[in-house]
Amino acid sequence: MVLYPRRLFILILTFFILFLYVIRYWTLSLDLNSFQFVKFGISANLGELNFFTLSLFISIQFSLYFLVPERVTFFVDNKFVNLVQKAFYLETALLFIAIVLGARSGVNLGGVERLILFFVYSLVPLNLLYFTLLIVRKNNKLNTILFLIPSALMASKSGMIFALLIFISVKILKREQLISLKAFLASFFVLITYPLFIVIAAYKREGRSDFSNFFFSQLESMGESVLNVYTFVITSISRRVSGLDVLMIPQNDDNVVFSVGSISLYLLKGVLTAAFVDGLLGQNSYGIGRMFAIEFLNQDVGLANGFEPTLFGIVYHSVNPIFVGLELYLSCALTIIFFRYKQGSLANLVLCYFVFLYSYVFMTGTIVQLLQVFRFYIALIVIYYFYKRLVWRKSL
Repeated sequence: MVLYPRRLFILILTFFILFLYVIRYWTLSLDLNSFQFVKFGISANLGELNFFTLSLFISIQFSLYFLVPERVTFFVDNKFVNLVQKAFYLETALLFIAIVLGARSGVNLGGVERLILFFVYSLVPLNLLYFTLLIVRKNNKLNTILFLIPSALMASKSGMIFALLIFISVKILKREQLISLKAFLASFFVLITYPLFIVIAAYKREGRSDFSNFFFSQLESMGESVLNVYTFVITSISRRVSGLDVLMIPQNDDNVVFSVGSISLYLLKGVLTAAFVDGLLGQNSYGIGRMFAIEFLNQDVGLANGFEPTLFGIVYHSVNPIFVGLELYLSCALTIIFFRYKQGSLANLVLCYFVFLYSYVFMTGTIVQLLQVFRFYIALIVIYYFYKRLVWRKSL
């Protein structure tokens, strides 16, 4: 099977840039009150945006295009596909257990839930398994349903959008027709059901008991007509990609979260896991979005909430923007070079996943994900080796 990672890089990154900056500029110009940080007493001012620096940053990131191979070969091994499918079922089952125990977005987790979510998202992540299954299997309806349901139950509005992005990315990667009935229906489904996800997220976080009354009161608050409701939805989705929002908050020259040392630690956490690095250093394991909220927005330390600083936002608000920008760029470039010249279908698969993941990190700024692919690659090699030697051999 031939995959086209360079095509994915240019199309998916362009897609994210349009949503982060062009469409977000339009939605903000329509309604400045949709500014993500208005509740912190900060006002949006589109006239103060520095588009030259932003354009320069985007141009530098686009240069990674020349490092990404035009095409790679992925040999579909039945044993590997069998392993991925079984792992997908196992991790989905574990995720349901975590949800039963009380795991949901925006709250502090207990020890058991943390352990389960570490296994599901940090060893060989569910996202990578779903990404792989979309590539190698033609019929993934059951896998897609199983992938989406936990997002709803955990009150994660972004889960449905993330699944759609993976679906679109795989179609680009396989050079399949993007504009199709299936792609249209998938996008339409996300748009139509997104109000429901907004309500479920609010319901789960507020812990109300009467869902029906809560549901209709929330819908009513979105607007008096269907048009108003979906205008609210589009604005809500645009706020999830806060590329311009983070550029309009006051600078904090004393921040530590975007320093060279802090960025190095977050990259190291991607390879060795946050639990190991933070445990070794004896510090709280907070994500970069949560630390961003604490240092820039004076959010209470005990509140399990965070904001997406975006990749450019990290560089823009850093006290050492040139060094941090260079550090992040080299991390991406060297990762691409490593997997490009590493032999084997598994390395090619991980390279394609990194291209998708890089674009997602560009949007969110969760840089801990950039070097996670090395951990995933090693874990897959080890697990696949023992699977072939132990499980598969016994089944013959």
